[in-house]
Amino acid sequence: DDGLEETILQCAGKSYLAYESRLLNRREFLHSSSFYQTANAAAASSSSSTNNDNDDPTTNNKNNKKEYDLLTMSERKLAKLNYYQVLHRNLPMHSSTDDIRRAYHKACLKYHPDKTGRGEEDEVFLLVKAAFDTLSDPMKRRSYDSTVDFDESIPKEGVVLTDEEFYKEYGAAFERNMRFASFNDPARQQGNESNNNVHAFYDFWIHFDSWRDFTLKATEQTEHDVDSADCREEKRWMKQEIDRKVKKMKKDEMARVNSLVERAMGCDPRLKREKERLVMEKREREEMKRKVEVERAERERVERERVEAEMAKKKAADESKKKDAKIELLCDKLSVMELTSLNDVMGGPEAVEEGSNTSVCVEALAEVKQCAVETAAGAVRQSLQAIEQRNQARKEAADKARKAKLSKASSPWSKEELGALAKGVKKYPPGEQSEECIEKYNQVASSAAPSASSGVAAAATTVSSGTSNSSSGGGGDSKNTSENNDEETWTEEQDSLLQEMLRKYPADMGKNERWKSIAKGVPGRTKKECVQRFKAIREAVKKGKN
Repeated sequence: DDGLEETILQCAGKSYLAYESRLLNRREFLHSSSFYQTANAAAASSSSSTNNDNDDPTTNNKNNKKEYDLLTMSERKLAKLNYYQVLHRNLPMHSSTDDIRRAYHKACLKYHPDKTGRGEEDEVFLLVKAAFDTLSDPMKRRSYDSTVDFDESIPKEGVVLTDEEFYKEYGAAFERNMRFASFNDPARQQGNESNNNVHAFYDFWIHFDSWRDFTLKATEQTEHDVDSADCREEKRWMKQEIDRKVKKMKKDEMARVNSLVERAMGCDPRLKREKERLVMEKREREEMKRKVEVERAERERVERERVEAEMAKKKAADESKKKDAKIELLCDKLSVMELTSLNDVMGGPEAVEEGSNTSVCVEALAEVKQCAVETAAGAVRQSLQAIEQRNQARKEAADKARKAKLSKASSPWSKEELGALAKGVKKYPPGEQSEECIEKYNQVASSAAPSASSGVAAAATTVSSGTSNSSSGGGGDSKNTSENNDEETWTEEQDSLLQEMLRKYPADMGKNERWKSIAKGVPGRTKKECVQRFKAIREAVKKGKN
């Protein structure tokens, strides 16, 4: 997409070829390790003849030491030799299987019983044969290489070392333990390495994976020979004991490596410098944070002072306005003589002139203030009196309007009002709800004339009164007579209020709540009396329709 040309790169070089050799098992893993640098240099400097000895690391040259004569060595010296030295003094530990086989053939030509005449039980030949049997088997050789000629010591803890001493002691310790690494060497310790490489180095050793095998050593310590077991159960038991010992040795080995790493990390000058740098950076961050807090507190203080100054300025302006208002009130309410008197008490015009020897009388200020308070109180009293007078006038006007309405309700019906009532009776036939009928009658009457509502109420009163009288004259029982007598005592004002309450509280309200509210709006009447009065009006209206 970015227009760059794609190119195929082919892997090449010494490092890649070494990687491929180890991957294909063409070369031992530790073949190029610095642990065997001396042995590799010796092997590289061997002669380059055309016969099979060209690749033999045991070929004698000026750098190789003189070969051991095992026949002339004592048992004590023979016990100190490892299997590689038994086959050949210059045979390195990283030798290939072919190198070991060639060294064994040469040793057989020298130490075979047919050559020495010492018999089949010759200790030297048996030692050579045991060395070849062990080194020619990969598993046995791995276990043997795990214990032979290895210094397990690590530098002491708590010793103060210089940079040079640290690299010398701990570098050698890590170099020795690198012998058992399961994969490639990490970055070598150097004084000029970056922090990333240092952390990568210690990360490698923290997760160090060792191929070291303690089977041979555990077998020697437990003194169990699996091959000489009498039965399978005994053989199985011996293997379990050996495995248990191997696990314990492996655990101790990893603890030793971890101790080495911890001590190195505690003495490493590069980590110390990094720790000091981190402490310095943390101190700088804290100092920066403290400065930011100080600056923020200073800004808040300045802002708070600014707000307080603004509030004080606003308060002073408000007080000045109040003073000006008081002065204006004095000027408005006091007479000229009174103002002149106050002016003279405070010192007169000369007190405010520049360069005048006369000063303002401070004692007179209290008198002026008291005068202003009394004048303001008088103005408030006048305002309250004006409000009371206005309310009283409104109340009187409302009483006059109500009285005029009541007087108008007692006047005889006009032709327009009677026509509206007749239309309402025809429009709403019997069977409708009585409350709705009366409300609709009132609405029709209101639409017919301005005074229709009061006329309808008066007509309802007249009809109900007539009906009640006729029912009482017909010889009804004492209960009806008592109710009619109570109804006759209703005044026109009470009938009017009953009509207003019926309109105010519609029929969709609760029955009990509605009649309680209506009774409260009709002075001198109970809820029962209001209900009886309404029923009487309803009966009169029904009879009038019929």
